[in-house]
Amino acid sequence: MTSRPSLSPAEAAEVLRRARPIPTHRGASPVPLSSMSGTDFDGHVMSIEPAALSARMLLLFLSADCTGCEDLFEAAQAPASLGIEGDDSLMIVLRERDLADPSIRHRCGTAMTMVSSSTWTAYRVSGPPFFVLIDPGRSTVATEGVAWGAHSVVEALREAQNGRASIEVPRLDPTT
Repeated sequence: MTSRPSLSPAEAAEVLRRARPIPTHRGASPVPLSSMSGTDFDGHVMSIEPAALSARMLLLFLSADCTGCEDLFEAAQAPASLGIEGDDSLMIVLRERDLADPSIRHRCGTAMTMVSSSTWTAYRVSGPPFFVLIDPGRSTVATEGVAWGAHSVVEALREAQNGRASIEVPRLDPTT
């Protein structure tokens, strides 16, 4: 058995900084737009019909116990830092179990937030951090993937705007 050299923390951070989102459903038909329903933090019912939106919506699927989500919780406080402009909107999507963390409301700040496990299922999200960009003009998901950090979401949105979607898989072994 050959051992691979491990990455230093600085090298690992640089690899992740350069990484691109990986669409999780490559080879499958595009993820269809799905209705979203859930609650806000106060238990008020929320319902969104993506096909009726007038602009794009970025969904950030985050979790209270996800250390890789911190960068995205912070970036959600300034949507322009994620490439959200004009009439486009941003929504953090949590699961019901996240409400058990007393800090979650503070971490979401003023960002529009929906608590909805059914939305995680509808958009085939297996775990956080994950993003989905809904483009109602296309009637489908414009791009989606693992959110390697705010920078990777910005790049994926830029590529989707230019009609390209990234399928690059980052290599974490610098020797290959």
